[in-house]
Amino acid sequence: MDIISLVNESTKEGGRMSKYDTEIASVQQSITGQQEKIRRLEELVTKVQRQGEHVGNLPTRQLDLPQDLWQDTSDSVIRQVLQRRLQFWNNQSSVVKDLVREIRTEINRAQNQVSDFQADARYYTNLKQLEEEANV
Repeated sequence: MDIISLVNESTKEGGRMSKYDTEIASVQQSITGQQEKIRRLEELVTKVQRQGEHVGNLPTRQLDLPQDLWQDTSDSVIRQVLQRRLQFWNNQSSVVKDLVREIRTEINRAQNQVSDFQADARYYTNLKQLEEEANV
């Protein structure tokens, strides 16, 4: 059961509900959702970084070409093949770094949203307190 349903249920059971309770519950639910998103993105960053480490640790400079491939070819062809392989793995490493950067940007965006939601929750809580003080 979500937070808004709990607030509505408590009102049905005779509890007095402020007009701000639903807003507070909605904002708290949004905070929970964003925190879950951040948690999942952090897990994804960890997985991507591990894969990036595996790619980064490959001995790309020591790639061997099968002997039958290079036996009757010039040195320049062999160098080109090795250069292409090295470039491929460097590109893979670059893709991992870009992906991690994009995920980190999204995490920061979600953290900013959590801060905004927390400010909203404080605002509605203060309004609720003012309302309760006025009704006393």
